Amino acid sequence: MTIELIKDTVRDLKNLFEYLEYSLPYYIERARSIGIPIYSDIIIFEDDLRGLVNDNTIKFLFVNNIARRNPYYPRIIEIISLDKLMEIMNEYKRYRDIEVGKEKILLKDPFDDLLQYVAPHVKDSGVIPLVKKIMLLQLFSNGDPGFRSRIHIALLGDPGTGKTLLLQWQSSISDGIYVSLRTTSAGLSGSLNPDDFETSPPPLMAANGKILCIDEADKINNRDLDPLLSAMEEGRVILTGARMHIGYDARVRVMISSNRTKFRPELLDRFDLIATFKTPTKSEIKEIVGHVIEYSQNYELYNKGDNLIKSYIKSTENFIPKIKDINRVKSAIGDIIEQTKENSVRGSIRWLRFAYAYAKLNKVNITDKIIYEVFDKISEIVKIK
Repeated sequence: MTIELIKDTVRDLKNLFEYLEYSLPYYIERARSIGIPIYSDIIIFEDDLRGLVNDNTIKFLFVNNIARRNPYYPRIIEIISLDKLMEIMNEYKRYRDIEVGKEKILLKDPFDDLLQYVAPHVKDSGVIPLVKKIMLLQLFSNGDPGFRSRIHIALLGDPGTGKTLLLQWQSSISDGIYVSLRTTSAGLSGSLNPDDFETSPPPLMAANGKILCIDEADKINNRDLDPLLSAMEEGRVILTGARMHIGYDARVRVMISSNRTKFRPELLDRFDLIATFKTPTKSEIKEIVGHVIEYSQNYELYNKGDNLIKSYIKSTENFIPKIKDINRVKSAIGDIIEQTKENSVRGSIRWLRFAYAYAKLNKVNITDKIIYEVFDKISEIVKIK
């Protein structure tokens, strides 16, 4: 589904359902009071429904006796079972109205609808489709509601494969902090001079609550490694010297890229996705060039997608998903651990982080259903890590 294919009739149908949810009980009771037989599993609809719902979903039957007795209901001709009504109602209640500038956009499945606009200038090939999915989840993984919900991503492998482009897009869309260690000698964590923090806060401090994108991450110096590890896990940095120590919050979501694939195990262990990029073949290069040409002709459409994602992120800022029915959630996570053969605590707990971000994206609480849904969306991650 694309934004362009969402019709006004869908919003009209959603509004009609919301109206009928409150008005139907009154009209059913009124119909019964004047002797019109209404069965417990039958609901009546207005003629407005015709054309808005696929004929395969609802079978249309003609009824005219209520229309003659109720002047406020012109031509009531639809009959549908209550179960079917609730099924359709629940389906359309999942739509989200998002304001983008002066325009309202309707989303049915926020994950799939927004995914098509994640780094659209980068061609989907190899591991990139999965990376884009986790990038989308990372945008909604802030909060830390009693556990580390923040998702971290590592893009490793051959140069010239789009890693930097993905980092730059993620930093831009999220108002994050982008650091290229190839072009700066400044560290990530700062010095023990308090004055330096006021004039030029280090990246780990500046990115508190944001996404920190680190290009050429293999150039991270040893002095910065421990603060980075602490920020990724605990969300706080402590710098200790002979006579003083400085501490600051650094609840960062980290995304790195590197042409090298070997890092210290304790750093790699903190990433929820480690994706390895490979040099494209000649046929893949042709497809990438073709994609660049196509993108250049649809730039305005994708720019609209950027604005949509930014607006959606803003709309979820204050929503913190809660775990509902903890035993069912624990059982679902356990089931996924069995299916994926996870063999570490961090590797297993990432599924709770993915579920949290997916729930925040959908503005719902964390349930076993949400856990299985996000697993279905990103199940190919099992083949990578």
